[in-house]
Amino acid sequence: MLNKQTCEFYNYQEKKLIGKTDKFLGHSIAESEAFRKLDQEVFRTKRTLRLPINAVIMNDGSEHWFNIVKSPVFDEYGNVAQVMVACYEITDRIHSEMGVKENEAKFPNFLETPRSRHPQSRIPIHSSSYPLALTF
Repeated sequence: MLNKQTCEFYNYQEKKLIGKTDKFLGHSIAESEAFRKLDQEVFRTKRTLRLPINAVIMNDGSEHWFNIVKSPVFDEYGNVAQVMVACYEITDRIHSEMGVKENEAKFPNFLETPRSRHPQSRIPIHSSSYPLALTF
C-alpha cells in the first residue's frame, strides 16, 4: 500500500508502483540492501526503528533527505506480518538549515549589538516587543 505523497514523489500512479523494487524507484543496490536489513531487524525485534536523518541519492543524481520510521504491523497472533514505513521528505528543511549555518559562518558577529561592541552607546537597538526580521 502506498500513500498519495509517495506516488507524487516518484511521479507514478499507485497501481504502477505496487510490487516494484527499490531499484525501479531509483535506489542503488547498496541502499536497497540497507533498507531490507532494517526491515529484517523490525521483524526480528518487533520494535519500531527511528532512523537517523539521511540523504538518499537517486539514479538521476538528485539528493533527497528523509526522516524514516519503520514500525511492525502485527497479525492477530502477535506476529509481525508487515513493516510499515513512514518517510518524511525533509530536503527543503535541511537546505534551509545548511543555509543558516553558512550565513552564521560568514557573519559570526552579525547579531552582536553595537552596544556590546561600544558600551558607551545608550541608544536602544532592539525592543523585545517588536520582532527582528533579517533577510539576505
